[in-house]
Amino acid sequence: MNNQKILILIALFAFPLHSFAQIDYDDLMQMNSLDMFKKACIENDLQYSNQSNSYETLYNEKGGDSDYSFIWAYYESDRFFLLYNPAKSQEYHAILNELKAKCSYSKIQSYLGDDFVLYSCGESKYKGKIGVTHVEGQYHIRQFPED
Repeated sequence: MNNQKILILIALFAFPLHSFAQIDYDDLMQMNSLDMFKKACIENDLQYSNQSNSYETLYNEKGGDSDYSFIWAYYESDRFFLLYNPAKSQEYHAILNELKAKCSYSKIQSYLGDDFVLYSCGESKYKGKIGVTHVEGQYHIRQFPED
């Protein structure tokens, strides 16, 4: 085997293909309905959970038989809510960096006692703002309807 093939094999084992599936900034810009929310979840390997009425990425802990979610995605009335645990903080930060680069800061808004930084995004199909926060080790992204 030549060196190039060996490097390709090493890269495939070091970075499994399923790890690249994630809800990203472009998905957020398209989420303006329950249908578009479900589309983003399903295309990014989140599974529907009857227990929590949400879409989740599930991980079965080594040696155990219980599932553990890395990302929870909910849709309530007319907006989405994404919750990332610390293992997926890089995905949250990737979205946050794009929000800061491509959108404009709007304001700080409190929701259920937590302060969210709100951004207005011109390319968003959703009529409202996208808010982000980090609370007790969890990373949150959610839509806020227009005032």
